[in-house]
Amino acid sequence: MKTDNVPMANTDERKESFPTGKEKIAGERKKASMFNSKQRKPDGNGAASEIRDSELEKLETEIKDFFSSLPDEDASVHPMICRSLLEGLEDNAYIVKHGQVTKPVKSLLGSTVFTVKEGFDISEIHIDSETTLQIPSCNKGDEVYAIGRPVRGQFVAKIVSSESFFKMFELATNIPDKVKMMKKFLQLSAGQQNNIKQQLGGKKYGLASSDTAVRFKELDELKLKFEICRETYSHQQQRDIENLFDECRGVGKHGKALLKLKYILNITPTTSVGHIPGRETLFKTLDKRLYKLDKVKAEIVEAIIASKFSQDHSLRLLLVGNPGTGKTTIIQSIAEAYSLPYDIIHLNGACSALEIKGTDSSYDGSDAGKLVKSFYQLGTTEAVIGLDEIDKMASGGKDGNPADALLDTLSDEHVCYDAFLETSVDTHNTIYIATANSTQNIPEFLINRFKVIVVDDYEDEEKVVIAKKYVIPQLLEDYSLSSNDIEFPDAVILYLVKQFCSDSGVRMLKESIHSIIRRIVNQWEETGYRSKVVVDTNLVNERLESSTDANNPQLRYHRNKAFFSECVSAEIKKSFALLQDSNVDPHKKETTSRKIEYLTSIIPEVGGFESFDKQAFLDCISNTHFGLLSVKDRIAKSFYAKALKKRSFSSERILLAGGPGIGKSSICKSIARGLNIPYIKISLNGVSDTHALKGFESTYVGSDAGIIVRELAKAGTTRVLVQLDEVDKLGIQNGVNASNALIDLLDNSSEFTDVFLGVPLDLSNVLFIATANDISHMDPWLLDRFSVIQLDGYTYADKEQILDKYLIPKLELEYAEAGIAISVSDEAKRSLLIDYCPSFGVRDIEKAVEQIVNDLLYKGETGKSICIEADDVTGALGPKPIPRGNLLKKNVPGFAKALAVCGNNSGMSFSIESAIIPSDNTTCITGLPKESAVDSVKLAKTFIRTHYLENNEDFGVHLHFGEGAVVKDGPSAGVAIMISMLSAVFEMPVEGNVAYTGEIDLFGNVFAIGGTLAKIQAAEQSGCSKVFIPRSNYEQLHDSDIEQFSVDVVPVDHVNEVIDVVLPNIHFRSRNLSY
Repeated sequence: MKTDNVPMANTDERKESFPTGKEKIAGERKKASMFNSKQRKPDGNGAASEIRDSELEKLETEIKDFFSSLPDEDASVHPMICRSLLEGLEDNAYIVKHGQVTKPVKSLLGSTVFTVKEGFDISEIHIDSETTLQIPSCNKGDEVYAIGRPVRGQFVAKIVSSESFFKMFELATNIPDKVKMMKKFLQLSAGQQNNIKQQLGGKKYGLASSDTAVRFKELDELKLKFEICRETYSHQQQRDIENLFDECRGVGKHGKALLKLKYILNITPTTSVGHIPGRETLFKTLDKRLYKLDKVKAEIVEAIIASKFSQDHSLRLLLVGNPGTGKTTIIQSIAEAYSLPYDIIHLNGACSALEIKGTDSSYDGSDAGKLVKSFYQLGTTEAVIGLDEIDKMASGGKDGNPADALLDTLSDEHVCYDAFLETSVDTHNTIYIATANSTQNIPEFLINRFKVIVVDDYEDEEKVVIAKKYVIPQLLEDYSLSSNDIEFPDAVILYLVKQFCSDSGVRMLKESIHSIIRRIVNQWEETGYRSKVVVDTNLVNERLESSTDANNPQLRYHRNKAFFSECVSAEIKKSFALLQDSNVDPHKKETTSRKIEYLTSIIPEVGGFESFDKQAFLDCISNTHFGLLSVKDRIAKSFYAKALKKRSFSSERILLAGGPGIGKSSICKSIARGLNIPYIKISLNGVSDTHALKGFESTYVGSDAGIIVRELAKAGTTRVLVQLDEVDKLGIQNGVNASNALIDLLDNSSEFTDVFLGVPLDLSNVLFIATANDISHMDPWLLDRFSVIQLDGYTYADKEQILDKYLIPKLELEYAEAGIAISVSDEAKRSLLIDYCPSFGVRDIEKAVEQIVNDLLYKGETGKSICIEADDVTGALGPKPIPRGNLLKKNVPGFAKALAVCGNNSGMSFSIESAIIPSDNTTCITGLPKESAVDSVKLAKTFIRTHYLENNEDFGVHLHFGEGAVVKDGPSAGVAIMISMLSAVFEMPVEGNVAYTGEIDLFGNVFAIGGTLAKIQAAEQSGCSKVFIPRSNYEQLHDSDIEQFSVDVVPVDHVNEVIDVVLPNIHFRSRNLSY
């Protein structure tokens, strides 16, 4: 006999040996009489079905094997007896009997027979030691089901159960399988049995979060639950689960398949609609946990009641508010009102969709996503799921956007697909409540999935009430105290709130009060004396100000808070409050500390050009800079005009353009000294990411403010000169131009927002001066923000004076303690300026002289006086550089001399060589030309064809730019290309001591170029006696600029003016020559 779920062994099963064949046959007849080879499927009349019984199939095989093993004596009767035994099995199949019990049975355990009535039929049910009992007793009229076989004319039950228990297994149509399933079910624990019953009955598991989750761990347990609850899963889920069970059958393949099954089958899927609380219950629960917030409560109740009448009863809320305003408490209150469990999924910093929807199981270490793990933890999908800080998720990750993964989960299909499980979980009755500090970073498509409810900040007076009604009683209760032990007067609470609790919620208030209570309790412990304490302001100050020091950012803010704008003050207060929260993770504390440091360090001081003294300003910059008189005058005039208008520094934006080393940075320093303000230099060379200028989101690990904020914080003020160096070298990253961030800074300097700080700063008193080498590469919208002042640099004569009046005295000042006197011979100067330092800047000659002096001092041959000679220059700097340009020694057709400016801001001349290829029309260009140079070749060729060749005949040409290792960029070689090609076409050489520069168009017009003085100087250095330049460039030069060169500078408007001089003999062939 078996009772409940405790199985008993089969005591009658044994093996027998038969001395003779007849006795063996008799034994087999006895066995066969107990079975039938076919089973009967129960219906109202106990009709039979044709489902084979695996036990009888096994018995058939044994009988056949037995007869085949007998000796040949009596062989003639063996087939007949075997056939008789097999036919006899047909009379003993599994059948089901059911009906109402005719009289009560107190204990089936001790009974051997009872009767049931179905209609007019009365059946006897016999119980033996093999019978499994699901019910221990039965009353008269109870509906009872029994599965068994006829044995010697009596129905012997294999299992006896109630009607409800029998119907749990109605999906099992195979009767032996049904019996096995029932027995296995009864072997489960009571909790596991109850879980299955709840799922089948449409009731959700775990209505209280404190319930202990029931887990199905073993494969047999999981298989049993699935077979019983198959219909509670969708058809697709059934197929997915069956595939997983098939996968588990493989050798050594249980691992992930078994883990998937544990996730799926331990999450009770949503069944019938649960109870939706009414208005009164909702308001009562919310009022119990939350003070005020009447509008928020009304919106929540309205959304919940509306869900009661919607078709799918779904509820999705998005609570938006500052930290500490009670959003988590609202989630807990709604879960309590629904009598559902809840879980909070933290999304702050989630950067991958895989975190939400799981990782593909083919990867090592793969696992389910956060949602499935949450459901597994709760044991059900009918729960309240909090999506905390949904606005802090990252976007654009390589593994997918987490917002997209959430969108799929929040779709109207109400399923949660998990990539690890490779199937979906039904979430029809899951309540999603998201929280955020702001909707700014939440995609619109995600916001549209929620009912947005804004949770307002608490006013100081409201915080006092919250402290009295909620915070203080709860904290005192935690310490087993009451107001009779510690009392907080209203005035003291208000003082505490106003002085130390600047956050939007009540977190800092709670921590401050908690700190005071801890202090009092510790004092009681220290003194051993406990008496009532009435908290006063002295105790508050003593407890909360004890850690304050002179470098405390909070103290710095209090000293300068009158200077800060309201929004910055609010941000500083909020950040301070955040640091007081003990639950903040270390990364957030670190970033918040840096944010406070930046915000409190950048003091927005007042004052601009109001006190500008033009003469003092000019004297200051003249003492440090030679020449550049026009530049100094223009800057002084601009500043003076702003001073008359009482404008701020940010109203003036200057861009100093010129080659490297000409003194742009030193001019900026001199301007700062002249205005008596600090100086900051920010290099923009190679900056391509806008985050480098405007900072990174504080949620990222290692995030920081942009370089603008970092440098201003070092200066400690906004009344400062900021040099934006190398502004022409800003780059592009991911299609976003870094200059966009700079435009935002310049156009909105009064409210510049760094992403890391997240609050606008008033930088209206910052004087921004940009510097650039080549403004032709700048974006026009950025260039338009500045007043451009071009610095052409210094010629040989200028640099010689700078060397004598500035650089040598500067070096002597550096060696003042050693008493070193320095001088340079005229021959050494010429060698330095012509051979080693040809640029228009002074940086190269400054470094060269310093290197020579160091070399001489190291040798120790000069004593206290150093006179630099030409040999010293060569000895310290090495052999003279080889002349550049690959210039030809003699004049040949196709040769012309072009001019360019190198990267070090020095001019250079190089050859352009053309060779005509007869009977060909191809154009071959070598010497590292860029597109602009290639275009100039095409323009020159077309001009020659249309103006100098009959019938516009085409010709092949190979044009080579000398100095092949140097990239030829820019169109300034257009005139030289034209002369080279014409010389080759007509096989007429031009003079080698003539150089050309200027851009051309299709009609031969000559346009302005850059670096005019550097190119004229390069022409002179290469031995030219004449140089042709665009007239527009010539008109911008002063007479003094031209007179310092020995070369003849000729201005032109059209290439024919050049051709008339260098190739006069081909002029008669031209046509349409009017210009």
